[in-house]
Amino acid sequence: MLGGELMSRCRCFLLVVITTGLMGSAFAIGKLGLAYSSPLLLVAMRFTLAGVIMAVIVKVLKRKHPTKAIEWLWLALIGLFQTALVIGFIFIALRTITAGETSILTFMNPLLVVVFGTTFLKLRYRIQQWSGVLVGFIGVFIPMGGTIDFRLGTLSQVERRVGKECRYRW
Repeated sequence: MLGGELMSRCRCFLLVVITTGLMGSAFAIGKLGLAYSSPLLLVAMRFTLAGVIMAVIVKVLKRKHPTKAIEWLWLALIGLFQTALVIGFIFIALRTITAGETSILTFMNPLLVVVFGTTFLKLRYRIQQWSGVLVGFIGVFIPMGGTIDFRLGTLSQVERRVGKECRYRW
């Protein structure tokens, strides 16, 4: 039993590393791809390739498909709003700002969801969740050189600093 659990943990770790690498490289590769294609065409090619790969994997592994029309509708809506539009807007943003700036804005989203959810929807979070938000903001704060000036234009300053840090380090 211990060997199976260890393999499961190793497999999980490996999948996390691969996913993180793919996610991290998407912005830089997307920025390079924009020299040869429009943003939405690039996204369409990316999703077509991903769809073909996933279809093959689903077929080979004989995974179940949704059986009801409403389930397909929910999948389509989630795919449209959570993936296609988000990635489409990211690639459009890559035309005007750096990959680093785009990345930091994208990955700040979960932190902002918690803050805005609390402010506007009166959602309540546990101390562990707020600790995660704090660690996340610290993770944004450190790459910017440890300075945040909260006033009009702060977000664009954050974007510029992150982009400059990424440029100097890579």
